[in-house]
Amino acid sequence: MGVLVGRQAPDFTAAAVLGNGEIVDSYNLHETIKGKKFYFHEVIGFKAINNNNIIGIVEKINDQSPQAIFEIRNPDKLILVPIHNKFIIRINRKEKKN
Repeated sequence: MGVLVGRQAPDFTAAAVLGNGEIVDSYNLHETIKGKKFYFHEVIGFKAINNNNIIGIVEKINDQSPQAIFEIRNPDKLILVPIHNKFIIRINRKEKKN
């Protein structure tokens, strides 16, 4: 199976074990998650902002290394930012900003 990072997740519902160990009968990847949590495919195209300045657009998520990385494109260069809570203050889904 090929790498699907950055592509829309399949839409299906199934039983699952959540991160906290809870077992649920019905879980769907397309259910809304909130706060600073996100699916990789969800943030492609979001504006990346640092100190109220747009630094670029999230073009891709690179998860081929031990630390997943945002690949952020601006007109001048490609910016690589580790995906870590320290670097993510908030995710604005309405305006596609993180």
